[in-house]
Amino acid sequence: MKVRLPIGCIIYVFGICFSLLGCGDHGGNSGGNSPHPAPVIVSGTVQAPGGQIVFYPKQDPFERFAHLFISSANASVSGISTVADGTEVGLVRVNDAGAVLATLATTTTSGGNYSFNLTELGLSFSSDLVVLVVNSSTGAKIRAFVTGKTVNIDPVSESAVRVTLEQIAATQGTTLSYFTTQELSELVASIDLL
Repeated sequence: MKVRLPIGCIIYVFGICFSLLGCGDHGGNSGGNSPHPAPVIVSGTVQAPGGQIVFYPKQDPFERFAHLFISSANASVSGISTVADGTEVGLVRVNDAGAVLATLATTTTSGGNYSFNLTELGLSFSSDLVVLVVNSSTGAKIRAFVTGKTVNIDPVSESAVRVTLEQIAATQGTTLSYFTTQELSELVASIDLL
């Protein structure tokens, strides 16, 4: 008994065999070299009220005492717009108090956007990796945890950083390493929803 398969089925089966065996040139590789992993680029926008980083005034002692019992995140988002071109953005490592331990790279904004190539820098996502913009005149800053390829720096991301650091300060023995990048990313999303 002879079984006749349609030509389309035969081509389909050969196609599967070739793809499983790795035959053919996929993605322009030649000479049997394995493909290089895609670079990990972190990018986003930098936005602030009125396009200026001037918020979060100093608190008096009573307000600081009240915040020991009630955690707060102050983020005024009215009139938010991108910062001026040429605003410096730093890629930094921070400690459990939020102080900068090391500046790993800097860049400037263009059209309100910035980017860092983590692959070229030999870095990967971690809970102590932060992007930072500082107003050199006032010392005010906006930060964001680097938890994915798109990281916007804005009052919401700063609020997430502050809530996390306040939790660490309020809970003895807690460190940034207790938080996964996924948890930090979800915190930003939750604050954004509020």
